[in-house]
Amino acid sequence: MNPYAIGILAALLGILALAGCQTTPTDSQQSRAAQQESSSRAFTAVPPYIPNEYTAREDINWYLRETEGQHTWYVYALSFTGEPLFYIVSDMKPRNICVSITAPDRVDYSGTTDVVRSAPALDGVYYGGAGCNAYYMRDATTGGFIELAGDTFSLVSSKTPLFIETDIQRLEPGQQQ
Repeated sequence: MNPYAIGILAALLGILALAGCQTTPTDSQQSRAAQQESSSRAFTAVPPYIPNEYTAREDINWYLRETEGQHTWYVYALSFTGEPLFYIVSDMKPRNICVSITAPDRVDYSGTTDVVRSAPALDGVYYGGAGCNAYYMRDATTGGFIELAGDTFSLVSSKTPLFIETDIQRLEPGQQQ
């Protein structure tokens, strides 16, 4: 066989091999490219507002300062119609039972899927998902444990007593309702 023909045949085989290595974009890659192109046009047409003030951050810092440390809390239980049921004076802010000091995450390994981990909130605890309808607190007078659970009431807590026009009374330790 002619050496030139062998060279041409080798070059053709090389080109075919390289062509076989090139991949076409997947549907996912094409979808991402379309989303990026659409987002780019949207941002060009209507640029996003860039805030100059960060009041949400200020509000969060204020909340953390207000709830830090031991305080007296006036906790009012309201019925689903908003009527006051009773109130409790606690020496701690009511805490949801789903708040934890350990991470609630479950790590799942599935092929090459990234593992997502959540970080604790700024107050150093992990908050669980929805459906946690029970709260605990400590009675300010006796130090006794109090747990309130249910779906037919809501809690309002304040560091100062609230003026509520009603005839409800404080739920005293040992008192039956």
